[in-house]
Amino acid sequence: MNCTKCKNEVSIINFSEEQKLDLYILMQNDLKVFAEKKLIDEFNVDKNEAKIII
Repeated sequence: MNCTKCKNEVSIINFSEEQKLDLYILMQNDLKVFAEKKLIDEFNVDKNEAKIII
């Protein structure tokens, strides 16, 4: 799947409801860096891929 804004390929990750809530809270509080770190730690994606997902 490609992002409509940046045209980068986006990986599809199946999040649990708890993970979705955690990421949602981080994004609502403008803590994108922490959301990216959570993706890197929990899903073993690289920094660029985490940034694209966020």
